[in-house]
Amino acid sequence: MLLSLWLGMVIAAGESGCTTIKKSNPFSQMPAAQVQQAPPMMDPNVHTKNTTGPVRGLRNPDFDSIPKVPPAGARIVYNSVRINAPYIAITFDDGPQPKNTPRLLDMLKARNIKATFFVVGTNAREYPAIIRRILAEGHEIGNHTLNHLSLPTLSAEKVAYQLGETDRAVVEASGYHMRIMRPPYGATNLHIKQYCYDQMGTPTILWDVDPFDWKRPGSSVVRQRIVSGTRNGSIILCHDIHAPTIDAMPDTLDTLLARGFKFVTVSQLLNIEASAGAVSANAKPPGPAKEAAPAAPVETIKPPGV
Repeated sequence: MLLSLWLGMVIAAGESGCTTIKKSNPFSQMPAAQVQQAPPMMDPNVHTKNTTGPVRGLRNPDFDSIPKVPPAGARIVYNSVRINAPYIAITFDDGPQPKNTPRLLDMLKARNIKATFFVVGTNAREYPAIIRRILAEGHEIGNHTLNHLSLPTLSAEKVAYQLGETDRAVVEASGYHMRIMRPPYGATNLHIKQYCYDQMGTPTILWDVDPFDWKRPGSSVVRQRIVSGTRNGSIILCHDIHAPTIDAMPDTLDTLLARGFKFVTVSQLLNIEASAGAVSANAKPPGPAKEAAPAAPVETIKPPGV
């Protein structure tokens, strides 16, 4: 049995800037693993193609030969990957949303861009046809919990429920088993990450580019923040529940394509790093769950500066 201890206030600085309330939480007492944020290395040719703005009509190359499941020996957590080539992954959280997500899918299809959608289980249940369309058009889906709750505030049983029910919702809609997860608000700790890796088979995927689109800064600001922050190996955080974010996508995607970036799914990005021999020395294959370690503070993820 995991010990039940009181958890202090969690500062959830990833997606919404919300704070969480005090709760009894055995997960929060696990030691926080230091996030492995890989500083991407720039390719000298990346920014030689049109550095000023979007170019219409560009299409992303096909990368169907790259696996869309995490590689063997994947790390437990990622913010980005260490690669010299201009591959990036754009991700969308909290959907599907009945108006925004189909509109976004049209934009991605027109540019042959494959994205990654971290879906909320309740939305997956409500809009199963959108789940099926996302997968049919070659995108990847990841687990973003059933109700978008901060996982370190929950008991072990409730964490398992939030993740397991989301997996069930996506399987029932499409037959697809998710292989990656993202914790709401970026709030996590070592025990939660280890549980996801060992029991769910899902590395934790964070990000290194955050336009803070949930604050509704305006489409032009969202575009500028994404374009200025993206580097080789970046994982870009967006939300398809916000219409202004979708409004920003045509110029954002076209500018990144014009600058020579190539879009792949998150799991494909992990495979590109693995094939380049840059997998971290602490990578290990999934195995049995480990026992709880001594108490330590909860880990939350602070977004990078804009």
